[in-house]
Amino acid sequence: LAKTAGMPPLEIANRIAKHLPSADFVGSVDIAPPGYINFRLSDTWLKQQVETIIAEGESAFALDIGAGKRAQVEFVSANPTGPLTVGRTRGGVIGDSTARVLEAAGYKVEREYYFNNAGRQMRNLGNSLRLRYLQALGRTVELPDDDSFYQGKYLIDFANDLVKERGDALAD
Repeated sequence: LAKTAGMPPLEIANRIAKHLPSADFVGSVDIAPPGYINFRLSDTWLKQQVETIIAEGESAFALDIGAGKRAQVEFVSANPTGPLTVGRTRGGVIGDSTARVLEAAGYKVEREYYFNNAGRQMRNLGNSLRLRYLQALGRTVELPDDDSFYQGKYLIDFANDLVKERGDALAD
């Protein structure tokens, strides 16, 4: 959007925020670099929701706004080129949570989970591990100084584990 509009993302976010209609459930709207628009729920609205849930129990969640209509939720796997962390799994967590909310609202949901397992990233990961493996064997290797080489310490640990398990069997 910034490139198309010819404006910095922060300026675009500010302009959008100024034109947002007010809503009783929004407590505040804040802009954050590089151009995020953050909405906070209002305390009054949250209190009303809690009171409704307490008063109505599970029936408070009985919505049928989807009425059996189809919805597709697409989300991606964690990036396979680094250690698995909570931050890297958020796409799956958010995608599945969104699908569950839609199902609870009466939609027939199809989940589309993209597994990121091919292409340039995986080649770079494999080559980076190969170079770290050769280093762990005591060989002199030249490490690329560009984005084709992953620098993470986890690769050194993996390479050392490979040497312990397989020796130099994978070197050639």
